[in-house]
Amino acid sequence: MYHLRVNTTYRYPVWFTREHISDIKLKNHYHSQYRRTKSPYDLNTFKELRRKIKVNSKLLSDSYASDLQSSIKTNPKIFWQFVRTAKSDTGIPGSITSTRGELLEQPFLDQLPVLEVNC
Repeated sequence: MYHLRVNTTYRYPVWFTREHISDIKLKNHYHSQYRRTKSPYDLNTFKELRRKIKVNSKLLSDSYASDLQSSIKTNPKIFWQFVRTAKSDTGIPGSITSTRGELLEQPFLDQLPVLEVNC
């Protein structure tokens, strides 16, 4: 009997660093290792990596959102790059808010020309 190894490619959010992705792969390795061996060492290592990844994911996501929001007024191309990336990833967020909780769509509306329709 032959076992086929399926090569799956994973897509990660743009704000994930190489180190973060390698931690995710290492966590997956220890999880599969634990399922096979039931070793407490593998379980503890998996749990520690999972905890680290959760914390880092939140920090990286917040940092990316903050950088995006701070540079959006000076470089609108960054916003459209984000939109293209979001369309190809999991979806476009419902809204983008600043750290003060205000919606950030107004700067884009100010840049659009006003269209008058005469009926």
